[in-house]
Amino acid sequence: MRVVTEISAPQIAVESSPERYTLQASLELDQLLLSRDTTLRLGLSAVIEENSGHRAYWALAHPPGKADFHHSDCFALEVI
Repeated sequence: MRVVTEISAPQIAVESSPERYTLQASLELDQLLLSRDTTLRLGLSAVIEENSGHRAYWALAHPPGKADFHHSDCFALEVI
């Protein structure tokens, strides 16, 4: 696994209402030099802090134990 540095920052759009918060992020992957058999692994995660100060940690997958978004088990979405 390696950090991809050849792409620009994501384009991010946010919509919110009293019932919902939507965040859309777009990545331009066309600058990556990938072979046909390359599989990208993506980790989606969020830390949500309530008005009370309570924090919830969300991810597609968590490794056992304390939340660690840098752990390879969190990169659960495969993009082919």
